Amino acid sequence: MVSLPNAANRERILRVILAKEDLAADVDLPVVANMTDGYSGSDLKNLCVTAVYCPIREILEKEKKEKALAVAENRSPVIYNGDDVRSLNMSDFKYAQEQMVV
Repeated sequence: MVSLPNAANRERILRVILAKEDLAADVDLPVVANMTDGYSGSDLKNLCVTAVYCPIREILEKEKKEKALAVAENRSPVIYNGDDVRSLNMSDFKYAQEQMVV
C-alpha cells in the first residue's frame, strides 16, 4: 500500500505536472498543495487537467458567440488561436477542485 503524498510532495507533483503550462502570477502552488489534502498523484493530475481546460473552454465559448454574431452581421468571424488562451490562474484550480470527487 502506498500512502498519500504530504503537502510538500503534492507541491512537487504539481510542479512536474504543470511544468509546461503558462501560470498566472496569482498561482501559488504551495496553496494549491495545501488545498488538496487527501489527494493522490492521480487526483492531482485530474485536478490539473480540469484546470487547464478552463481557459480553453472560455475561448470556445467566446468563439461560439463571435460566430453567431458574425452570422447575424453577415461577416467573417474572428479566428482565435493559441495566443488568445489566457494563463492558468488560481480560480481555475478552485473551480477544478469543486468539480473533483475525491
